[in-house]
Amino acid sequence: MLQPGSPNHEIVNQTIMARYQRAASWYDLVYGPILQPGRKAAIQALALEPGDRVLEVGVGTGLSLSLYPRAVELTGIDLSQEMLAKARVRAADQRPGSVTEFLEMDGQQMGFRDDSFDAVLAMYIVGVAADSAALLNEICRVCKPNGTIVIVNHFHSRNPVCAAYNRLLKPLSRLISQRPHMPLREFLQHANLELESRTRANMFRYSTVLKCRNAKAGK
Repeated sequence: MLQPGSPNHEIVNQTIMARYQRAASWYDLVYGPILQPGRKAAIQALALEPGDRVLEVGVGTGLSLSLYPRAVELTGIDLSQEMLAKARVRAADQRPGSVTEFLEMDGQQMGFRDDSFDAVLAMYIVGVAADSAALLNEICRVCKPNGTIVIVNHFHSRNPVCAAYNRLLKPLSRLISQRPHMPLREFLQHANLELESRTRANMFRYSTVLKCRNAKAGK
């Protein structure tokens, strides 16, 4: 496990940033439409109410922005300045007049206070993180007790058809992901995540949408 702030953690973060800086020019074309059903399912699962404060970890170029209700306060964080620049342009076009903020920030070491958000969304990011456990801990920390946490990712499948499809897509996944086919049990065993629903999304049901309740104790 890589500890946030350690030299090895920073090296991995720099590698991830370099990958996404290179990917900024083509990311929307490759990962836009093909992953949009998962984004839509995830935001629907959040069941947001007017005035809710929601955080999207790994907001990237903002491909999800048009799917959020206008009346929520949205904060998006990402490591890539290049991708955030595209997200800001997209927000000006798709969320005019809405409270939308973008920050360059490491999801494994966030600068927010505890219990800052009503809901947190992390899509296609947990397999990218240098330390997925640290990422989950931070997500639970900044989300209010009993708040909604939705995670979308591809997880290793024991189904032979899905496994064959995984192997086919592995070279493409490796372009941006540290662990493109990680086991689902790592998330289901997290102490503060109480699973409420699990659904499949995207082509060939490639991705899993996990809706969880933040079960940490209130202060």
